[in-house]
Amino acid sequence: MSSPIDIDELAVEFDSFTQGKDFSTEKKAYGKVPDGNYNVIVDKVYWKEARTGTPFLSWQLRIIDGEFNSRVLFKDSYLKKGNEVGFRILAEELEIILGKHNLKLNDQALLTQLSQKELFIKKQTRTDNEPGKDHYRIYINGCADNLPEPHGEAPASSPLPDAGPTFSDDDIPF
Repeated sequence: MSSPIDIDELAVEFDSFTQGKDFSTEKKAYGKVPDGNYNVIVDKVYWKEARTGTPFLSWQLRIIDGEFNSRVLFKDSYLKKGNEVGFRILAEELEIILGKHNLKLNDQALLTQLSQKELFIKKQTRTDNEPGKDHYRIYINGCADNLPEPHGEAPASSPLPDAGPTFSDDDIPF
């Protein structure tokens, strides 16, 4: 059995640690992650519902290398009833990540299969943003699990092809 916490002892140590320090100047300022290609890990992926009732898959993607290592980007895949574009985009992205499988959105294992996948993405700021808003799109361009086998002796300079997105702004269902 553990002993009770001695708050007085912790308070003395905390006071000595914080005495004379200004933590507001030590706080690391994070700016926006610029547009570009990034290697990310799927930290979280889960189903949500917008206020309008539209279901969507919400992604939390953590950058795993470079200057922006550990920064988080967010992606939402909206599936509005009757909007084939949203369904097509998600189907294509799931195929990039999981390969050609018989994908079922109601399969509970789907979210587990997506979690912790290493993806190659492109972040692109939307051109129709309101002033002061930082809305961006995330395009999934590849998955580390599904890279082609290398041929020859020369290693590839980058696993991410610079093909750009396969979708235009007009394809986005919102």
